[in-house]
Amino acid sequence: MGHPSAVTHLIVLDGVPILEALERCDTRFATAWWHWFFFAQQEKPERAINADPDAWHGGSAEQMGPEAYADYSAAVHDPRVIQGMIEDYRAGITIDRLHDAEDREAGRRIE
Repeated sequence: MGHPSAVTHLIVLDGVPILEALERCDTRFATAWWHWFFFAQQEKPERAINADPDAWHGGSAEQMGPEAYADYSAAVHDPRVIQGMIEDYRAGITIDRLHDAEDREAGRRIE
């Protein structure tokens, strides 16, 4: 939305603005998407996930194939990767939500 001249095509596969999702939040949503709120917390998500990444993430070589599972396993055992994943959720609840509100207030839409 910030650089419409740079975009020639757009396909949105699962993109509800975070502000919209939070405004519609009810018990059903909170139960299904509880991880959004957990991941928004400071330090706790990383501590829980990094304590036992295999138990947290699951998956197996049989399900994913040996090569894909090796890449996946290396990623989920890297605390920097976990922090990056969690920071994306924190941004959603904080700055992304704020930007959605500002865009709505200003009447900005994807062109």
